[in-house]
Amino acid sequence: EELSKQKQQIYLKINKLDLAIQEGEKLIKAFPDEPRHAIALTEILIANKKFDEAKAILEKLAEGNSLENSQAHLLLADIYRSKG
Repeated sequence: EELSKQKQQIYLKINKLDLAIQEGEKLIKAFPDEPRHAIALTEILIANKKFDEAKAILEKLAEGNSLENSQAHLLLADIYRSKG
């Protein structure tokens, strides 16, 4: 888990966004009960203006009843605000 997160950060630093996104997706698949990985990936997607991809992940995450649920709603609000 930690190795994948570090690889993702390295990919971001060397402007390999697609590889960073792939690492995030691997983390989500490997740890489906850890919503923090989905939140982290959506933050990367939002920062890189990939709103539709982030929105799809956040809508699934927002259905739950947890702290991440509220974070998902806040990030969705950011997307809606950015899109007007």
